Amino acid sequence: MQYKLFELVSQLEDTRRGQGRRHSLENVLTIILMAILSGHQGLRGFERFAKSNEKILIETLNLKHGIPCYCTFRQVFQSLNEQLFAQKFMAWMKTYHKDLKDGFLSLDGKVVKSTVNGGNTAMQNFVSVVSAFGHQSGMVYGMKSFENGKSGEAKALMELVEELGVTNKIFTMDALHTQKNTFDLILKADCHFLAQVKRNCRKLWEIIALDTALCTPISTCEYYQQSNGRCVFRRIEVYENQSQLPNGWNGIQRLVKVRRWGTRYNKSFEEVTFFVLSKPINSAKTIADAIQQHWSIENELHWTKDVIIGEDDMTPKDKNTVALLVYLNNIALNVLKTNGYKPTKNTFAKFANKVNELIFLFDFNPLF
Repeated sequence: MQYKLFELVSQLEDTRRGQGRRHSLENVLTIILMAILSGHQGLRGFERFAKSNEKILIETLNLKHGIPCYCTFRQVFQSLNEQLFAQKFMAWMKTYHKDLKDGFLSLDGKVVKSTVNGGNTAMQNFVSVVSAFGHQSGMVYGMKSFENGKSGEAKALMELVEELGVTNKIFTMDALHTQKNTFDLILKADCHFLAQVKRNCRKLWEIIALDTALCTPISTCEYYQQSNGRCVFRRIEVYENQSQLPNGWNGIQRLVKVRRWGTRYNKSFEEVTFFVLSKPINSAKTIADAIQQHWSIENELHWTKDVIIGEDDMTPKDKNTVALLVYLNNIALNVLKTNGYKPTKNTFAKFANKVNELIFLFDFNPLF
């Protein structure tokens, strides 16, 4: 299955002045995505890619005025609005990828380290993004950016849930987002939540701890995992919520207790964590897999973007440009996964600077 990139790009309005415009928005964004998949980041990186592949780009994209320069790339990012781009992307994902089988979506935030300024002071500021990531498909459904000095991850996550417009999905979240208003918003969107509960939600945590200690689970699951100097046993117990929870904690149908024990680098450990689930799932194995897969957003998305794509080394600092670049990085990864490739160093090496091979990943139509 090919990634019909131009069905998305053709919906974007090019707000640059018509006078002197030599390159279409579609061609510029195509070159940027090919540059990203060739290991380039930043406006200078995109310019270097274009110069290195000047002849074949002119022939393939029918560039009558030659390749775009640094100024053209800069003008494109200045003209595009991140919010409008995000809306088009999420609407397009729902339309074109409506057959994705993801029952669970991870929601998690990531700091773009290259934007950090102000040091460890009260003046510190940086750009962060919250992404929605499919457990099964490994696709990015959407994201929301914010500046640390002006907003927070919790608010951005709630805005993302509203803008995604998906239904009947289970959002997996860490304890930061175990909040009453977040849960209510997810339920209102006809979705469900699976979230960790920590001791900062004291009353809720105490009730869950007591119930899971006194009641009999409706389902249990145990498994063993050994990797990277760790030997870990896990036992997952699922309980039906029959307690009267503190006011405001609505929709909680299942209580989940996860006990981990074993060794980490030859040191013994044991810990217990709790989760709440709004959908009445009775399979401990299903819930255990969802909890484990939540962290795929860290391993398969954030790590890939930091280590392989080099997102943290971007030179732009303004929020709009940074957010657009992060979106384009997400699209590049979706392109690979849709075509059946894992976003590894070998995959990026396979396609680096090979314009003829890259162009077909996008389901290219030269009429654009």
